Amino acid sequence: MRRNKRPMLNDLRSSGQLEQDADMVWGLYRPVYYDPERGNEESPDFDAQFAQFAELLLLKGARHGERDDGTAAIRGGIHAVPRLAVHGHP
Repeated sequence: MRRNKRPMLNDLRSSGQLEQDADMVWGLYRPVYYDPERGNEESPDFDAQFAQFAELLLLKGARHGERDDGTAAIRGGIHAVPRLAVHGHP
């Protein structure tokens, strides 16, 4: 089991041809998934910013082999990612 839980392109290896056929692959990483106590409002370890934090990771499709990442906040019950300014893309 790897320590860094951020999604990687090879996580899709068991999905058949998806990894090879896709022009662009994005991954979503929410650290609260791996540390639910910090995301639980009833816990003394609760951290509101941590509970809302997410990283949107471009795993495949960046130009010239560069990897572009962005961050987003998950707001309450709204499951939409606001428009992000990602490195190299408006």
